[in-house]
Parts: sequence; structure tokens; C-alpha cells
Amino acid sequence: MKKFRANGIHKLPWVNGRVIRFVLDNAGPRFVAADVCRAIGYRLNAAGAPNTTVALATIDSTEKELAELEVDPSLVHHPYVRFMLISPIALIQIVAMARENDPGPVAEDPAMRLWLSSVIAKHAEASA
Repeated sequence: MKKFRANGIHKLPWVNGRVIRFVLDNAGPRFVAADVCRAIGYRLNAAGAPNTTVALATIDSTEKELAELEVDPSLVHHPYVRFMLISPIALIQIVAMARENDPGPVAEDPAMRLWLSSVIAKHAEASA
């Protein structure tokens, strides 16, 4: 299982102002699925917590992975928490499912394209 240190976890506001964490690795950007679901209001329970198991049920296994993210470096014994990470393709699929649309129009949405472009630009900077 991959581990990502706190200094390798990036944050970017979603189009509604909610923050989505993501990491960059050799495969490109990977987004925290719970943050995506929370930002778009998809598959939330009565308490407002995302149910990522249900949200990711139809996402191909090649587009998601379990990883450990360092959420609190000050905790000596347990600084890491497990999160499901998703690819940009899975992110678009989840947004499309939340909107009950075909992924095509979602991928062409100007706000979505701008947001993904900023993430990809960050990845290009990190790779250079």
C-alpha cells in the first residue's frame, strides 16, 4: 500500500469552495474519494459523511486504490489514515453519476475542465 507524507498532499478548492485533497505519483494525480463525494454532495449519509464504498462500487478497480495519507505528523504512533484514492477518470465518473448524466458532458463542463487543468498543471510542475 502506498504512503504519502503530509508535504506530498495537495489541496485544491472545488468549484463550490470545498477542498479536495490529492496526491501526485507516477500515475498522475489521485484524489481522495471521500473529499470528492463530500464536495459534490454524493452518497452522503444522514450525518453528512460520504459512503465511499457505495460511491465507488461501479468504478473500475484500475481507477481506484487504497493508500495511507499522513494527516497529522505530530502523532508519533498513528499519523497515517487510510483513504480511497481515485483517478481523474473516476472523478469524472462520480461527478457524472451525481448529476445522473453521461460522463461526456461533465468532462466538457468549463468549470470541471478548469479545475482538472489546474491539478494537471501542478502535476507537470512536480514532474519537471
